[in-house]
Amino acid sequence: MAAQAFRYAPSLPELPKGAERSIIAQFKSIQANLDDVRGVPRNAVPVLGAKSYAAKVGDFAMIEPPAEGTLVMLPQGNADNLTQRIVLVVVGGILSPGATVSIVGRKGTINGQETLSIASIRLVELVSCGDRGWFYSV
Repeated sequence: MAAQAFRYAPSLPELPKGAERSIIAQFKSIQANLDDVRGVPRNAVPVLGAKSYAAKVGDFAMIEPPAEGTLVMLPQGNADNLTQRIVLVVVGGILSPGATVSIVGRKGTINGQETLSIASIRLVELVSCGDRGWFYSV
């Protein structure tokens, strides 16, 4: 059984005035350190057979494209999501056209291209490289 992820409480009632801010800052630091050790929790998305999907940082999305294909929109890369990951897995469905991956607002690229086409059963782990966009290993 996996350990429960530590999450700080956003408020601590009945403390002396001003003490809450210091304690919450310490809890945030502990949470950040634990996330570094364990990794940021991933969001497992049910198998998707939709025409479009807006991916979020940390998603693990399994995709079964319908006949008209699936458009997966990635958030723009930026300093806040630098080194964060999104995992897309095409697990079946109609592979022609398959899944097309693009960035919201077309800011940045995916391995230097505007889009990524996935027309086979495979796993693609995308990593944010900030303003430059998203990259994956081939």
